[in-house]
Amino acid sequence: MNPVHLTPIAVPFTDETMKVTSLCWSDTEATQIVVASKRSGRSFVVEFESVAGLRMLDELDLASVWINSTGQTLASTWLFKVHTGGWLELESTRDDFYTQHQENQPYEFLIGGYLECVSVLSLLPPVIQERA
Repeated sequence: MNPVHLTPIAVPFTDETMKVTSLCWSDTEATQIVVASKRSGRSFVVEFESVAGLRMLDELDLASVWINSTGQTLASTWLFKVHTGGWLELESTRDDFYTQHQENQPYEFLIGGYLECVSVLSLLPPVIQERA
């Protein structure tokens, strides 16, 4: 498997206390993931259309993802596009992983909270909105 290569995606706010607080998947509506700052109370809804897969793991179970990332990159955002070495590539090592054989391949995104992290396979990039 390739080393993990992430691209940071700009977000409207971040600090070291950002945490995934909820995840709501629906087969008829967009998947919504709420990320909130425990320090400031600000929260954001990250909305994905056309989701092909979701995975939530503790950040410690994803140590290989963070090893090659700089502290500056990790402090700048909690949302990344995964280019290589991620969950999609791992699943694609299985011949029976149907998604890898589809014409339209999903993108992989990673939301990194200070405890939980969510990998999202989606045909479209996310939309971020601050919650009131």
